[in-house]
Amino acid sequence: MSKDYHEKSTVSKTIKNIKRYYRRRKGIILAVLMIIIVVLVTVIFLQMKSKKTLATAPNLPVVEENEISENPLEGKVCVCFGDSITANMQPPNDYPTILAKETGMKVYNLGVGGTRMSVHPESDYGAFSFFHIADSIVTNDYKLQKKAKKSETISYIAETKYNALKSIDWSKVDYITICYGANDIKEWSNPMDDPNNPKSTDTFIGALRYSIERIQMEYPHIKIIIMTPLFRYWSDTGEYSDEQIIQDVPYTAWVDAVIQTALEYDLHCIDLYKTPGFNRSNHSYYYDDGIHPNKRGLKIVGEIIAEQMEAFYLEDLEDEED
Repeated sequence: MSKDYHEKSTVSKTIKNIKRYYRRRKGIILAVLMIIIVVLVTVIFLQMKSKKTLATAPNLPVVEENEISENPLEGKVCVCFGDSITANMQPPNDYPTILAKETGMKVYNLGVGGTRMSVHPESDYGAFSFFHIADSIVTNDYKLQKKAKKSETISYIAETKYNALKSIDWSKVDYITICYGANDIKEWSNPMDDPNNPKSTDTFIGALRYSIERIQMEYPHIKIIIMTPLFRYWSDTGEYSDEQIIQDVPYTAWVDAVIQTALEYDLHCIDLYKTPGFNRSNHSYYYDDGIHPNKRGLKIVGEIIAEQMEAFYLEDLEDEED
């Protein structure tokens, strides 16, 4: 037989096998095709229905892909006062820098380590006690701070803070935050309060009251936000602040006194003792030592301040509209 005959015979057999295979499995193939068609039709129908719903729903917000909502605090000016809790870390790990990043505000860090709210026995540090700063802001006289920047003990930081203080236009400041206590709440420091002289700068709370009134009298537009002392640990006694007694008063009573003072003046207060969740179980993770939060701790502090300041802004806005 010829070669062509064998090739034709092979092709014929192949065609016959395909036809036989198709006849045997015709039902299965048709069923699969029907399923595929039904699925495709269903998908197309659902997509068209979804688009129609989005187009016709009257209350459905349309969000652009790259739409970013602005923080209501963006562009505002905030000045943060405090002791080493505010001053110790350098940007970007200090909480004022985190506050600026979270809100878009222009934030000044005017914390000075070693300082107090009230009278300080060392005049160089005392120049940056908050009640003296309040006086300087109101009078626009920064001689005390200028003198302190020449001292050997505090010159390393005083010059920077002095230059910042005198450069600020307080008529354009929107917020002041006040966070002291690390050097005020000590056994050998000044008393917490004096009922007979409620604005005594020789006491922690008296100096706070004095400072609030001085600033509010001259710059009533500035919103003052009070912040409590933080949770802490005393390495010399092995005690935490939830069990420590300072001048016959529990540490937590000093914290409560700050909160109460904010209420007295109808000011917003951020409870940095409880809100961050620092405690004896996680203290070593969030603190460098017994007193100062590390960058992990300060990140939490900065984010809390940012969140609460935004909430305060919206709350105040609602009150103004009412």
